[in-house]
Amino acid sequence: MNIDFSIVIPAYNAENSLEILYKELQSYFSSINKSFEAIFVDDSSKDNTWEVLKSLKQKHSNIKAVRFSKNFGQHPATLCGFSYTKGEFVITMDDDIEVHPNEITKMMEAYNKTGCDVIYGEYKKLNQPFFRGMLTDFYKMGSKIEGKNKGDGSSFRLIKGELARKMASSHRHFAFIDELLLWYTDKMYFIKVSANKNYINRK
Repeated sequence: MNIDFSIVIPAYNAENSLEILYKELQSYFSSINKSFEAIFVDDSSKDNTWEVLKSLKQKHSNIKAVRFSKNFGQHPATLCGFSYTKGEFVITMDDDIEVHPNEITKMMEAYNKTGCDVIYGEYKKLNQPFFRGMLTDFYKMGSKIEGKNKGDGSSFRLIKGELARKMASSHRHFAFIDELLLWYTDKMYFIKVSANKNYINRK
C-alpha cells in the first residue's frame, strides 16, 4: 500500500499531548482523503511518553514508535525518524501541536506551486523561553554567513520522501537537519503558517 504522508515527530516529556496530536492528524488526513503514518521518536523522556506511545501503537496500525536509550536532541531524533518513513512526502513537526496539522495544506499548496524539495512553514513561537530564543537567534545570524537560506529553518517542514530517506541513510549522527538539507538541495521555499493558540504548553 502506498502512503501519501509520513509524519515524523520527536517526542520529549510529551505524555499529555501525544493522543491529542494523533487524533488531530487522523482528523486532518481523513478530511483530505490522504493516507498517513506517524513516526514518533521518544528522545529518552522522563515521564510516561513511552507508555503512551506503546498504547497508541497497539490501537493504530499506522503508528511507528522508536525510543532512544539516552537524550540526543530534536535533530538526531528527527533524522532517526526519517529512516522509518514510507511516504511520498515527509512532514516534520513538534510534539506540542504548536502548529496544527491543518497548516500542512499551505505547505502542499506551496509544493504544488513550486515543486521544491523542501517547504518550510515558518511561524512565531508563542512561548519560547528567553534563553532558548537567544540561542536560536545566534545560530541563525551565524549560519547566514554561509548562505542566504542557512538558519532560516523551522521544525515544521515538508520534505520529499526520497530526500529524507537519503539523508537518513547517509548521515545518521548529523546535528542540524536544516544544515544537512542544504547539502542535498537548494530547492527550498519558505511560507508563513499560523501558530496554534491551543497548543499544549508544557512550560
